Amino acid sequence: MTSSLAPSGKSCALLRLVVGLWIMRLCLAAIPAFSGADAAAPVQLEFFWAKDCPHCEAVKDLIQMFQKNYHIKVKDVDVDTQKGYKEFVRVGQRFRKDPPAVPLIVIGGQVLMGEAEIKANLEQKIDAVIHRGQVSRGAATRQKKKASSGPQKAAQKKTAPSSGNAEAQPGKMRVTSDE
Repeated sequence: MTSSLAPSGKSCALLRLVVGLWIMRLCLAAIPAFSGADAAAPVQLEFFWAKDCPHCEAVKDLIQMFQKNYHIKVKDVDVDTQKGYKEFVRVGQRFRKDPPAVPLIVIGGQVLMGEAEIKANLEQKIDAVIHRGQVSRGAATRQKKKASSGPQKAAQKKTAPSSGNAEAQPGKMRVTSDE
């Protein structure tokens, strides 16, 4: 006795439909917007600062405030260290800031230098990065969240250096006078 193992036309069409829907479901699950996962990258920000810079301390406080409202990852660069200073000089050359001054922020391929410029423009730059699609809107919603990264030293009141135009070298950074 022989039996027919071949599916009928209706069974074959139904099988194709089920397999197609299953594959579509797998593809959609891989997309964060459909899976409910918030896997988007945070807004990346490089913050160059010096220890004895009161303007840098004010900007650190501002960054920490924005970290409560945005998904921001901060790369802190202490320009008083040899490694930090070299990176600071490279960034200054790349953005044609000669000499560069602290505080300095790089965000979205642009640079903000000086406390006044940073305070006036940082939030707009964060929003611009989000709206250009460099990070997803889901990752940058204005919901309260823990800061994932940021300045590691507590803000301390410091005195201004004696000269606002110190030569750009470790320990003697030029500090912008926002007055």
